[in-house]
Amino acid sequence: MAILRKTNRDLDGALGEGRLVILRRESSASVTLANIDAAFSNAVSKGATAIRYLGNLGMGQTPLPGKGADEVVELETGATLLALRYPCVIVCMYDVNTVSGRLLLDGGFGTHPLSVCRGALRHNPYYAVEEGSKVA
Repeated sequence: MAILRKTNRDLDGALGEGRLVILRRESSASVTLANIDAAFSNAVSKGATAIRYLGNLGMGQTPLPGKGADEVVELETGATLLALRYPCVIVCMYDVNTVSGRLLLDGGFGTHPLSVCRGALRHNPYYAVEEGSKVA
């Protein structure tokens, strides 16, 4: 918040009007996804034609939410499904210095059909669509 306050002269106005919504990391993927869904739905009902969502897992400073890595994979999979329902761009960030390789591969790359690589948006070759999934 301190960084946002330095760069945004009207941070309180953006927060008060709902143009900026900050969702704290919840204990379960289902609660977090419900909060994201509600925020997206609210934005669309207020006339938003584009939503930007930045998901930041953190920098290894606090324990992972809920059941750990499995919960994060569930959250990332759900975020991909939400992106299909709303006019949005979702960017998920991972600190590669503090998360496990499994979490980076399964949660970061395995759940999203697109990734940024070498300065370009690309189809993600590591995306693993589960059988029966609604994501194509």
